[in-house]
Amino acid sequence: AGYGVELDIQYSKDMKIVVFHDATLSRMCGVDKKVSECTYEELLNYSLDGTDEKIPLFSEVLEILSGAPLVCEIKNHNGNRNYKLCEDAFELLKNYKGLYCVESFSPFLVKWFRKVHHEIVRGQLSCSFRRDKEVDPATGFIMRNLLINFISRPDFISYRHKDTNTLGFKACSKIFNPLLIGWTAKGNEEQELAWKKFNSVIFERLKDYNPNE
Repeated sequence: AGYGVELDIQYSKDMKIVVFHDATLSRMCGVDKKVSECTYEELLNYSLDGTDEKIPLFSEVLEILSGAPLVCEIKNHNGNRNYKLCEDAFELLKNYKGLYCVESFSPFLVKWFRKVHHEIVRGQLSCSFRRDKEVDPATGFIMRNLLINFISRPDFISYRHKDTNTLGFKACSKIFNPLLIGWTAKGNEEQELAWKKFNSVIFERLKDYNPNE
């Protein structure tokens, strides 16, 4: 349909880069294991959400996308300073034929790209973190208010589109006027609201999309 693609990458136990969002297999595969606890061969035993599809390698997905615009989130499930993941991801991305950028919740992983490959557009992910029980209050406050931007110095801010009432987001957007990307607007109504606040929007579930038009 001509749209770009946003995806998430992380390591399997045997250091294969896979495209998978969650840290665990519970939601998508019904298995009480972490992705990082399984080799890639083991991951192939599990299906995605009751389908015949398996968790793919990042290299396979890049080949399938064939140059479509790409937003690549470097997951910090393997550690906030796992620079090896950045290095290995870059080795695959550097030959990609399409436009791409990278983003992460970890300011240290974003910083790595600024220091080592400053030519790559990079984004700092964040949200309110008020519903995230795995993040302690202090870290949530720092991330919510984008106080980590002095570390990552991102080219754009990627913020949860429903959390724009936070003081830090308002202050950052007004004072620094950064490029703002909203995530993830589901359905047309959420997308319409998100486009009023952001320069671009990561979305899913386009209800009126007709592939034949």
